[in-house]
Amino acid sequence: MKFRLIFASFAAVLALAAGETWAASGLTLHDFEGGKPAFADSVDENFSALERAVPVMWASIDQDNLSVQWTSSTPVIINELVQIDVPDDGILLINGSVFVKNNIAAPPKDYLLNLLIDGLPPSSNPAQTFVSYFSASPDTTINLSEPGELFTLAYTYAVAVSAGPHDVSQTLASAGIGHNFIYNKNNLTVIFFPNLPLGIPIQNPGISADADTVNSENGQF
Repeated sequence: MKFRLIFASFAAVLALAAGETWAASGLTLHDFEGGKPAFADSVDENFSALERAVPVMWASIDQDNLSVQWTSSTPVIINELVQIDVPDDGILLINGSVFVKNNIAAPPKDYLLNLLIDGLPPSSNPAQTFVSYFSASPDTTINLSEPGELFTLAYTYAVAVSAGPHDVSQTLASAGIGHNFIYNKNNLTVIFFPNLPLGIPIQNPGISADADTVNSENGQF
């Protein structure tokens, strides 16, 4: 199921519309005076400006009552939001999660939950290809669960985006030799916040000169 909601705090909207903070954001409203006509085009422009300044949410939630089995080395797309309409430049606050059961007997398996914005990892740092990671225990007993064989991967991530359509998806993958796992309870929520003054811009940490971006023990898979 995919749905889109628009929500706002009435008090917050009034505060933004009344002060210099609102004007500094690049979004301006028409002033109306009591007892004087309010023209339709000016009212419509006000509503358009307000819609661009309030948070917007999209979500893709698990609709399958049963778990899904995956045996391929190719990452599986577990949630996807296609061409979401971001109304203005701003920040996407993204929350994702999935429940996983490892079905590989040996050795322990590494599982990675990846976030993709328009088909690419949100960070330009090649050492940050995944947003959640777990090393699962082997599945050594038939029809019974071992400690560390069942687990949940989850994350919260913020990324700056420009206005316009964007694809947001998350993929689940296992690393190494052999691939056999099941998953369900996969959920993805995306909330857009417009660029307004007083916020702290997102800073990409970049890559230090002596960073090892090849060795898997330092985070590269």
